[in-house]
Amino acid sequence: MSPLKWLCPLIVGGAAAASAQAGPLTFDEAVARAGQTAPSVQARDLQLRAAQAAAPAANELPDPRLSFGLENAPISGPMAGRLNADEMTMARIGVMQEVPNAAKRRARSTLAQAEIGAARASRDQEALGARLAAALAWLDLHYARRRLAALGEVEASLDPLWKTLPARLAAGSARPGETVEADQWRAELADQRSELRAAEARARADLARWVGDPAPQPQGPPPAFALDAAALAAGVDRHPALRETEAGRARAQADVSAARAEKRSDWAFEAAYQRRDPAFGDMVSVGVTVSLPLFASRRQDPVISARTADLAAARAQTEA
Repeated sequence: MSPLKWLCPLIVGGAAAASAQAGPLTFDEAVARAGQTAPSVQARDLQLRAAQAAAPAANELPDPRLSFGLENAPISGPMAGRLNADEMTMARIGVMQEVPNAAKRRARSTLAQAEIGAARASRDQEALGARLAAALAWLDLHYARRRLAALGEVEASLDPLWKTLPARLAAGSARPGETVEADQWRAELADQRSELRAAEARARADLARWVGDPAPQPQGPPPAFALDAAALAAGVDRHPALRETEAGRARAQADVSAARAEKRSDWAFEAAYQRRDPAFGDMVSVGVTVSLPLFASRRQDPVISARTADLAAARAQTEA
């Protein structure tokens, strides 16, 4: 199959999708679209989904371990190298399950929930930034177009003056220097038009970045911003930036709990089946292993101090 046979429909389909998005865009539509479809917002949303997907595994026990081997095989003496001559020689297979202490498992679960909170706050903060950037880009584009229209009106009002200037010079009603002034005005207006067109292009590119429209066209009047100081002050606690620092504080607190849990003993349980020569009979063994955090001053305590300092820094950042 020729590559052109599938490449052409793909290009046409992409162009159709782009044209479906293009069109007049009000201020409210631009802000709402940026908060939902901006690539950076979608990236944060995927990070939130990743944190939510990983959370259920945080409180699970480690995978069990399978062990097997050969024990008590003679290597010297009259039975050296004979695996069925000594009653102590056996083939062994066992399974071991590690059980971290309950405080450590709770800390891991709390840390997973803190990661979800941090990811959600980061997503909300990114959405707020995208909405703000789209709002500013829409306003910049709207007023750039208005300034261009106003400049066009100025040029239209001066056009009759410029057209009649040669006749007035011939009639002696205009000074020769007015020709130079008229050319200077034209040059200044042309410079202003170039600057405004560049500002319009920048604003259109910024808006396209946030709303996903390749050629956004602002429509409708700009919003009338009515600021309620009391409502703003009352809503400070709900601001995404503050909730993001609060999520960082919760994560730091979970890290402190996890560091302190390292000072508690972990357990491991093991059961093994030992196969011997039929003349001697098989055996079963069970055992328990306990970790001993005997040197906390050199191992766990420094980590606890570090995580406590991180928590204090997170609290200070929240206050800031």
